Amino acid sequence: MTVLTKLEDIALGGWGIYLYDKFFADFQKSPEFKRARFECQDFNRTIKEYLLDSPLPVIVSDSDSVDGLYSAIYEFAKGKIPRRFAGLGGIALDNPTRNNRPCASPLIPIGGSDPLEFIVKGDKEKGHAIVLGYDYEDLDIDNSLITYVPLRQINKEPAHSATIVNKFHTYVRIMDDELYCLLRKIGFFNSNDFLDGKRIISTSIPFGINSVSFPLEYYKEMNVPLFNLYSTMKSSQSTLNRIISSTKIERPIYNTFFNVGRFAGGTVTRTHMQIYIRTRIEKGESYDYPEEGKVSLRNYHESSTKPMELQPSNSTWQAYFSPARAGKYDIRFELKSSEKKEFIHLNDKELWGISEMLIYHTNTFKEYLSEKLKEQQENGEEIEVSLNMLFYPKCVIMHPFVTVGGHEIALNEYINDFSYSTFIREYNSFNNRGLSRDFVYNVPNDARGLADYQRLMDENSIIYKNLRAVA
Repeated sequence: MTVLTKLEDIALGGWGIYLYDKFFADFQKSPEFKRARFECQDFNRTIKEYLLDSPLPVIVSDSDSVDGLYSAIYEFAKGKIPRRFAGLGGIALDNPTRNNRPCASPLIPIGGSDPLEFIVKGDKEKGHAIVLGYDYEDLDIDNSLITYVPLRQINKEPAHSATIVNKFHTYVRIMDDELYCLLRKIGFFNSNDFLDGKRIISTSIPFGINSVSFPLEYYKEMNVPLFNLYSTMKSSQSTLNRIISSTKIERPIYNTFFNVGRFAGGTVTRTHMQIYIRTRIEKGESYDYPEEGKVSLRNYHESSTKPMELQPSNSTWQAYFSPARAGKYDIRFELKSSEKKEFIHLNDKELWGISEMLIYHTNTFKEYLSEKLKEQQENGEEIEVSLNMLFYPKCVIMHPFVTVGGHEIALNEYINDFSYSTFIREYNSFNNRGLSRDFVYNVPNDARGLADYQRLMDENSIIYKNLRAVA
């Protein structure tokens, strides 16, 4: 197996790896280092020894000053190390390295090769990956905390989907004690709510793993066969369970989601699911789901007593219209059998059911809304619909992001101006023309996949009956 064995071959922050030696090597080449006026005179000792052996003053100012070695390190770290900010009514996470990754801005057109295809086929230059799981648990995987990155060719595995460590990590997967100690001494994080009796913004290092799950066959966004999306979720869930069981966190903290389209953060067009998993909680950190994820619309009706259900549903999930954001038409999916069940606890039937609902409703919603908005455009401007699908304990929420005119005016997000009752009536009567039954319910051609497909397939599903039976 070919691996990236030398840490100098891995950029600082690549695959979530932050080690002191790499940090300091990059720092010595940085503008901050070149501009710094050192406060120490004894250069017979290495700077590394000086930093780690000497008591360092705590820096609480966020100024741009580089008057001294400690300030220079602080300024350099601001552009390289992830930090979580909490307080003053909000929480934010900043990762400068990820923010500067290719196609990070929706203003940049997405195109070119599929980066996940290099891993699938084992490209010698770009096919390196840390594999966390497959849709079957009896296959060999990597340790989630390794500091090298093997060269993979995962299409040789008897699997349908895989989960890997995200190369462009948001969290810190690995940080050695030396670097953590240095960052603490220079005041890069504080983990406090108060300083000298005054309330401040608490800062901490976000430790965790960011995973990406995807089918080994290429499909674009949510235009994917049901079995392939189900196997992708199965791979994500198996990986999540495995990582959580290895942590000491009493209450698992993770975010599960799909990003579809560049305005929703989808920089990779291949169908993929992401999970952000916290593996260590720092002092002062607290987490909770947003309010929209903690309530149920199961028994909610408007004053007109008309239900807000969207059709079709299936045997396990119901779709609802959710006017949670002014002028935006969110869709919620809730389990029919339970009001609360986190992603990690969904059984195979429920994973299959939400996969079926997401494929149908994401594609139908995009087709419906594109046609609806085109009717209102006099000059035939381009319509783009991007979607976030967020998994919460009581629901899965689909947020649409719609722009008119293409990426040049991407920040001018469209606000829907037709009533919710019109939306529900038209959507429920809209016939999807972009999906076929043969495509969505494509049968896997291997014995193991076929057995799972036959075990889960429900030909009484309303969605199955609604889709046209032509290729």
